[in-house]
Amino acid sequence: MESGRDLAERAARVLAASSRTSPTAAGPTEAPGRDEDRSDAINQVFALFRLIYHNQYYRAFEDATPLAQAKKLWFEALAGFDRESILRGARACIEGSEYLPTLHRMIDCCREAQYAAAGLPAPGAAYREAAGAPREGHRWSHAAVAHAARETGLQRLAMARESEVLPAFELHYREACERVLRGESLALPPAAAQGARGAQTMSVEARRAALAALRRETGV
Repeated sequence: MESGRDLAERAARVLAASSRTSPTAAGPTEAPGRDEDRSDAINQVFALFRLIYHNQYYRAFEDATPLAQAKKLWFEALAGFDRESILRGARACIEGSEYLPTLHRMIDCCREAQYAAAGLPAPGAAYREAAGAPREGHRWSHAAVAHAARETGLQRLAMARESEVLPAFELHYREACERVLRGESLALPPAAAQGARGAQTMSVEARRAALAALRRETGV
């Protein structure tokens, strides 16, 4: 039985012969430049899904009307991604699941593809790094991770449960990544390095006291 990666590679080879694989247009049919590239990418993505998730695909899109509506919705929702990020995101969806992906899952995969192309760690990897109570002199994988850790709070990251702190970290990390994608050059913030040193040298008693204070503050 073929794996998700094998299926994605086989389907991609089939699609490589043509950039137009679906008769139903996604979004404006005469839009120039980026819109045209996005429309083309979404057509390829849906053709890829048709090949991989054949039965699921035809249950979801019984005729041309729901298919056209879905493509237009995806065209609008994926406006922030370039053609390559959309195609890479689709392949990541296929490799990671045997089920037809939702739009929410597709957005997450496109975002991770966009981050990877810019040299940014995936959100999960960034969180694990930030939550690991970095040692003195920790070499951050990217300044965006350090900025998100500083904004979230290194002490909070080191002590709070993942379910409590992950949403805040993801929000700050996404904001930092968006700045990088807009062309900003983020420097490693001194505050983050100093916070890492403080987290490393805290005694057990100090950690417990800080955790108690954090719980009083947050009510959890």
